[in-house]
Amino acid sequence: MNKSGVKCFTPNNAIILMWSHYANSHKGICLEFDTLVDPEFFVYPINVVYSEEYPNLEFTDKKFATDVLRTKSKDWEYEQEVRIYKPHFGYQCFNSESLRSIILGCNIEADKQSQIIEIVRRNKTFNHVRFYKCRTHPNQFKLEIHPL
Repeated sequence: MNKSGVKCFTPNNAIILMWSHYANSHKGICLEFDTLVDPEFFVYPINVVYSEEYPNLEFTDKKFATDVLRTKSKDWEYEQEVRIYKPHFGYQCFNSESLRSIILGCNIEADKQSQIIEIVRRNKTFNHVRFYKCRTHPNQFKLEIHPL
C-alpha cells in the first residue's frame, strides 16, 4: 500500500468545507473532469462508505484493500467522495481533453489567478478549458460559481 496512490474526487464543486480543507482556505483551485473522455484514468471508481464504526477487516480477504479504501468516518459524509486506486503514487498523466474547467477559489490572490490562467492558456492542449471563479453568496452559507 505504501507504493500505491489514491486519487480523490467529488461530484460537488461548491462545498465550502472542501474548499477550506483542500484548497488552502479558498485560495486554491478545483479541477473539473469529464471522466468519460479518459476512462482508463478514471477506471474502477470506488464510492466512499461513511460509517460510525471501523470496517471489519480480514487481512486474508480479497476485498481487504477495497474495504480500507472505501471506508471513512461519517463526519466526512458531506464530501461525497469517490476514490480511484492507482498502482503507484505520485504524478499521474490524464488525457488533456478530460479536463473541462478550472475553478478558482474565492480567496485566490489576483496575481496567482492571472498566473494560473496564463500557464493553462499557453498550453495548446488545454485551449478548451473554461475558467470559473467562486464567490460567496451574499446572504447564505454557500458558494456560487461564475464563469470568468
